[in-house]
Amino acid sequence: MKIYQYPSKDAEKRVEKTIERGLGFSKQDQKMVELYLDDIKTRGDEALVEYTNKFDSKKVTIDSLKVTPKEFDVALKNVEASFLKTLDRSVNQLEYFHLKQKENS
Repeated sequence: MKIYQYPSKDAEKRVEKTIERGLGFSKQDQKMVELYLDDIKTRGDEALVEYTNKFDSKKVTIDSLKVTPKEFDVALKNVEASFLKTLDRSVNQLEYFHLKQKENS
């Protein structure tokens, strides 16, 4: 496994390649994810906590997921502008990818 220092041109190129290659999930996997997302849209945080505890962690509560304004401000001050730019670009690309998936399903 290659480790990339961030921020760097090599790291940004690697992120770009990863985004461009798309996701290799089966139709069944995609359908299950859609069902989970629909449930989260319907039931909100309750469903999010349920699935997080099922698949990731056994200790998550609704309160533990909340980020306070102070925590957000501290985090924002500790992030480089280039990372925020890359993150924003990634979000836009993921939204575009998702729209294309919806069009093709």
